Amino acid sequence: MSIPEAIRNSIAAGEKLRDGDNLGEALAVFSGIVSEFPSLAIGHYKLATVLARLDRVEEAEHAYREALRIDPKYPEANNNLAVLLSAKAQWGEAEAHLRRGLADRIDSYEAHLNLAGFLQKLGRLPEALYHARRAAQLVPSSSAACERGGSILNSMGRMRDAVEYLQAGENLSSENCAYWTTLAVALQGLGRHAEADQAHMRAVELAGTGFLPRMNYLYFSNYLPISSQDLWRRHREFGQWVRELVGEPQSDFSELSSDRNRRLRIGFVSGDLRLHSVAYFIPGVLGNLDRTQFQLFAYSVSHYQDEITSRLRPLFNVWREAALLDHAALFEQIRTDRIDILIDLSGHTNDNRLMVFARRPAPVQVSYLGYPNTTGLDTMDYRLTDAIADPPGIDDEFHSETRWRLDRCFLCYTAPDAAPEVALRAEAAVPVVFGSFNSRAKYSDDCLSAWARLLLRVPGSRLLLKSMVGNGDKEGRAELIEWFVARGIAADRIELLARIENKSEHLGSYSRIDIALDTFPYNGTTTTCEALWMGVPVVALAGNRHASRVGASILDAIGLTEFVSDSVDDYVAIAAALAADPAQREELRTTMRQRVLSSPV
Repeated sequence: MSIPEAIRNSIAAGEKLRDGDNLGEALAVFSGIVSEFPSLAIGHYKLATVLARLDRVEEAEHAYREALRIDPKYPEANNNLAVLLSAKAQWGEAEAHLRRGLADRIDSYEAHLNLAGFLQKLGRLPEALYHARRAAQLVPSSSAACERGGSILNSMGRMRDAVEYLQAGENLSSENCAYWTTLAVALQGLGRHAEADQAHMRAVELAGTGFLPRMNYLYFSNYLPISSQDLWRRHREFGQWVRELVGEPQSDFSELSSDRNRRLRIGFVSGDLRLHSVAYFIPGVLGNLDRTQFQLFAYSVSHYQDEITSRLRPLFNVWREAALLDHAALFEQIRTDRIDILIDLSGHTNDNRLMVFARRPAPVQVSYLGYPNTTGLDTMDYRLTDAIADPPGIDDEFHSETRWRLDRCFLCYTAPDAAPEVALRAEAAVPVVFGSFNSRAKYSDDCLSAWARLLLRVPGSRLLLKSMVGNGDKEGRAELIEWFVARGIAADRIELLARIENKSEHLGSYSRIDIALDTFPYNGTTTTCEALWMGVPVVALAGNRHASRVGASILDAIGLTEFVSDSVDDYVAIAAALAADPAQREELRTTMRQRVLSSPV
């Protein structure tokens, strides 16, 4: 259908208003066009673009669908509708629209870029990388395509490739906030912490009112060998930024019942009620709460669900699917549910809703489990911990929360059903194998140096590492092995394993190591519990803050404080002594699972 010149002029005027952020006037222009020419697909499409910018998502979706009813092959309408559907986790229909739009315009930069992001969310990474690279070929000056390709390479564990890919496009991405965040993630995955910190800082500088770069910056800060005071400064600045952004918090809770005999309503907000480390520490806690005193509400803010989600649901009296709720809507839902105590299980990790906590939807708010530091929010009342992970009187002034110390270990581990039986390693003639299954980002320079000293001190010993730097990243793998070779350790004494998706096979890999080495200054948590459950003793270094004292807390709770060190020299000495005592290792391996079962952990 040919478009009259007068309508083309009106559309151009509406676009100018829209792109100048005069959305109300643009809405009036396009609404008029649709009213006068209801069979004109472009009118519905342009109206949808304005509605989407106004965050009137349902109306935008309807307008896109109307444009496609008139012209099913409208590439831009297919593409934009797919983006809306993807945000609603309607994966199948979203992909169909993306591919339909791409089929009708095979060289569409936007379609390739959006399809790359969509496939990345679904974990179809090789396909995603193809479309990201195709987008970059179509528009070589695109910083978004450069960032997307780097992000996908990160997801594939190809951190070295990601850094090279991103740095090749730095000249066109210097003002792109997402680019710097993605580069920072790649650098920290290679253990290049100082460079990663600078990239995170650059992302924050460019973030404006963006939340994600600040979250990543704070989370990564826990990996750095910086003082508790510097860590607090970073978190406090975030809290001040949030307060300026959201205004004063809610303070009127008069509608809550004052009946002391009623059950308290406890809400849990998390994006990790699925196959995630956090999920292994929930059942033991919630499954033993007295339901005559508490009603438990789950606010699941992740689009992803799996078998673990199905197992966690029955632990709650009420389960709210909250992924599609924005911060304001989730705030209102929690208020409507009249929650007495609201518990955050995420902190500064993915899918968190700290911006909701900043508005204070509940009279008592608590941080627990998902984050090893203060949130920085003035509305977070408590952080649950214990006296080993957070010694009383130490660094209390560096928290926005009051630290509520449980009498025993703050963790309660539930081993997966897939865990195989403990495999014994009684052959004393076999060289000792040290191991760590923590992520590469946790291998600080000091930690790696301690491991190198240990390998030199125990002749013939080997080191088995399993992290994102493995078979998928040949360059990153070679770089790590070369680090040890430069310090006098033969390459064949270092073995790197890639991520193992199958949980039973992953846990079975612990049968290949004799002694697990905890990382520092950021300790393992799930990895430590898994090692102990599989019969492997863990040597830990207790540092000066929670993230570096979790290992000490776990080992204290199971009665193995002799494997907790307070210096690097002590750490190396303890591990070397255990390596020289095969009888003790065998005794520990045969009794460790029962030791864990009978402990507070």
